[in-house]
Amino acid sequence: MEKSEFKEYLMNMFTSGFTTLAIAIGRETGLLEFLCNTEQPMTAMEIADGTKLKERYVREWLGCMIAANIVILDTQSAKYHVPANHKDGLMNHTALSSGLIHWARRFDMTKEVFSAGGPQESGMKVVDIGCGSANLSCAIAKLYPNSSFIGLEYADSVVERARENVRQKGVTNMTIEQGDALNLPDSWTEQFDWVFVYEVIHDLPDPRKAFSEIRRIMKDDGKCWIFEVNVHSTHAVNVGNKGAAMLYAASMFVCLPSSMCHPPSVGYGTCWGIEECEKTLTESGLKVIMKKSATDGAEYLFVCVK
Repeated sequence: MEKSEFKEYLMNMFTSGFTTLAIAIGRETGLLEFLCNTEQPMTAMEIADGTKLKERYVREWLGCMIAANIVILDTQSAKYHVPANHKDGLMNHTALSSGLIHWARRFDMTKEVFSAGGPQESGMKVVDIGCGSANLSCAIAKLYPNSSFIGLEYADSVVERARENVRQKGVTNMTIEQGDALNLPDSWTEQFDWVFVYEVIHDLPDPRKAFSEIRRIMKDDGKCWIFEVNVHSTHAVNVGNKGAAMLYAASMFVCLPSSMCHPPSVGYGTCWGIEECEKTLTESGLKVIMKKSATDGAEYLFVCVK
C-alpha cells in the first residue's frame, strides 16, 4: 500500500469509528427507530418533537448522519429521511455500535494491564487562548526565545497540567494563567502582538464576545490566528464528507455540550463551519486578511487584524 493510500486507509478507520459512536447514540435515544418508522421526510424540529429530544442535539446528530450518507437531506425542504433500502440495515444490523460503547468502558483498565509496571521574534508578547496542555504554545515559545508567552486556560485541572508540561519541557519564556476567554483581564487591553486560538472558539457559548475580547487585547498592529475545523456551515454542503461525520459525532459528546453550558449560548458546536466563523469574526470588528486550509486540510486558518 502506498504512503498516501495508507494514510487515507487510516483516516477512514478513524472517521468510521466516530460515526459508529453517533449510530450508537441514534440507537440508544430512539432516533434511528423513529426515522426508520417514519414514511415522510421531517424537519429537525419535527424529529426532535417526535422523539422528545432537544432539537439542537438532534440537528448535530443529523449533521453526522447526513455527512456519512446514512440519512438523506432534501435541500429544498430542509427535511430528513432514511431511504427504504437503509432501514433494514439500521434496524437490524447496528447492535455492534452499542457494543463498542461497552468495550470502550474497559479502555483504561486494558491500558493498565499492558504496562509492565502495572496498573519576529524580539520582544513579542504572545497569548494562546485555550492552550489546553500547552503542547502547541510550548513548541512555538521555544522557536521565539526572546518573546514572552502566556497560555490561558479555564479549568483548574488543565491549568495544573499545562504548568507541569511547561516545567517538564523546560520552557522559560512562558507562563500559564487561569482565565475566561469571554472575560479577559482589563490589564491585557492592547498588550499583545500575537494572539492565537486553536480549535477553541466553537466550544464557547458566545464566540462573538470571545472575538471582541481578542480584538481588545491586540495591539493596534497586532495579529490573531484563529484555527477552526475545516467544514462548512450547512449540512447540505457536507454530504459525503466522512471527516465532517466524525466531527459532528465528536461534537455531540464534547463540543456542543460545552458551547451550551452557560446561557445565553449560541450552541454552535464543532461544525459551526468556516462560513459562520468568518461572519462572526467580521461582526466582532476583526478584519480577515488571509484565510486558508491548514494541517493537511483538517483545519482552516483565519489571520486577522483590527
